[in-house]
Amino acid sequence: MALMYCPDCRSKVSDKAVACPRCGHPFRQSEKQLVAVRAAGSVDPSGVLDGRLNAAAEIARRAGGTMVVDSRSSTEAVFTYTPTPNHFLHGLLTLFTGGLWLVVWLVVVFGGMGSETRKMTVDAGGEVTVVRI
Repeated sequence: MALMYCPDCRSKVSDKAVACPRCGHPFRQSEKQLVAVRAAGSVDPSGVLDGRLNAAAEIARRAGGTMVVDSRSSTEAVFTYTPTPNHFLHGLLTLFTGGLWLVVWLVVVFGGMGSETRKMTVDAGGEVTVVRI
């Protein structure tokens, strides 16, 4: 049994673990291989960045929003997350209020829902830093 570091909380975890016992971060096979490569001393920052961007896009999709990568290099990326309104709920409220809720729905859709722009950077050691800009 070898030990590896959790990418989220940096605690030592067995390489046979399915998830981190401390923070619950699930391990996929590709992450286990990444940790093994990191332990060997060679890290591909572009591969680490791709993995983290894919994870962020999946989280955005599950939360009901969209994520767009604005710019990307081999070690950093700038992306914007925009939540989307629940159109089904707003449609029901519009029907139940006789169309009065349509004004609110249009304000929510066209008024913007607070987009967040963030910059993700990977250093030579494979550490990921995310900063809101």
